[in-house]
Amino acid sequence: MSAASKAFRITTSLVSLSSILIIAVVAILLRLTIIQSDSQALNQVRQIVLEANGNPPEWQQIERQFSLSHLYVFDLKSNEILIEFSPEPTAVASLAWLEQKLRQPLEKQVIHGYEIEIQLNHQNKLLLLLKSTAWILAFILLTGLIAGVLTAAAVRKRIAKDIAQLDSAIHQLANKEEVLLSTDISSDYKPIQKAISKLEHKLLRELSEAQINAATLEHQAFYDTLTGLGNKTKFKEHLLPKLKVGPTTHFGLLAIIRGSSLKQINESSGYNAGDDYIRHLKEVVENTSAYFLKPSMYRLNSSDIAIVLDFAPKNDYEKLGTQLENQFNELARQLNLDEVANIGITIFQSGDSVSELMCRCDNAISVASTRSGNSWHFSETPIEGPLQGRLRWRSMISEIIENSNVILYGQPQIPLNDSTSVYTELQARFFNQDNEQVPTSGILAEAQSNDLIIRLDKTIVEHALELIQSTGNNI
Repeated sequence: MSAASKAFRITTSLVSLSSILIIAVVAILLRLTIIQSDSQALNQVRQIVLEANGNPPEWQQIERQFSLSHLYVFDLKSNEILIEFSPEPTAVASLAWLEQKLRQPLEKQVIHGYEIEIQLNHQNKLLLLLKSTAWILAFILLTGLIAGVLTAAAVRKRIAKDIAQLDSAIHQLANKEEVLLSTDISSDYKPIQKAISKLEHKLLRELSEAQINAATLEHQAFYDTLTGLGNKTKFKEHLLPKLKVGPTTHFGLLAIIRGSSLKQINESSGYNAGDDYIRHLKEVVENTSAYFLKPSMYRLNSSDIAIVLDFAPKNDYEKLGTQLENQFNELARQLNLDEVANIGITIFQSGDSVSELMCRCDNAISVASTRSGNSWHFSETPIEGPLQGRLRWRSMISEIIENSNVILYGQPQIPLNDSTSVYTELQARFFNQDNEQVPTSGILAEAQSNDLIIRLDKTIVEHALELIQSTGNNI
């Protein structure tokens, strides 16, 4: 049963109870009135008989004075019925029946030798009182009906308001928004409100945990653990949109700082010392980048840290290179090293490719490394002449490493005196950006001469591990 129907039912019950109570009160009043009237009439008859002083009373006076329903007079002396009056039955039989039910049983009274029975006719009074009662009851019923309808409407409105609040709370919960619950909600809906609040707290806790986990995974995927800088993936994610040709031309400076002493420190003092060395390089890079607008820093590999200066003018390269060189010279004195890093700087703009920019910086680092101390070099375009071929090889090898353009082929090794395979020899094949195979011997030789052999070997080993994992060691 709905709350509105329940409220209407309660109101109707109250009206019915009030009507019954009023009818009961009216019936009691009617009974008292009839009894009192009959008693008064009997007293008046007694008075008439007494005033006759032994003479026959004027019985006609009694008939004229009262509206009689019944009059019976019996003379005990003469043993004779003097009056026996009973009017014709009324047309409204229900009034006579009601009157009979309300009056007391008829009793004979002996007064100075006369046996008298008298009852008055109260039907007019009954009719008038019943009409009044009917009007009162009709008014009560109408008032109760209106009150019931208004109460039901108010309850329905309140229910609609509560349901709207709960519906809004559920939508807010579904959209992962803050749930706003009113405190004046009906008690019938309090359990639903509490359930929504518990669900909100649970979802918010799970959402918070999911956000923390997502942030942790994102940090692991896009940031270097040692330095906290973005990794190579983050570097490309930042740079690639700026290199796309569009209505707005992006430009800026790209610098790569290569820790030239990392290998020496790792071999002589251990990897912990090497990690400290990289942290020192990161501090220098951060201190220098603070002098420029919109700097971004990334650790591209074990020894390379990149700086991207968005919308930096071309002539800022000298300021950047000089400040890095001065701070690296100071760091070299603190660490008691001849050299700590070399810097390659180039300019970028929309339309360039990442591999081309990396090639320019690599070439600039190669030039800087031919100088003594911590040096820098700016390379705007590939150098013409004998270095052109080497630059192309570096670009191709860098692209192979970046895009993992390597395919491994397995060749089982079987001894002469046994048909059982002892092991499988893996051979690497390399492909350029057009998916054309390039000579393996040339790639390995140029990678060695361009200090890219370690990165290339790492790419080959990663492919071998993936192959072993995917084939279940069955190679």
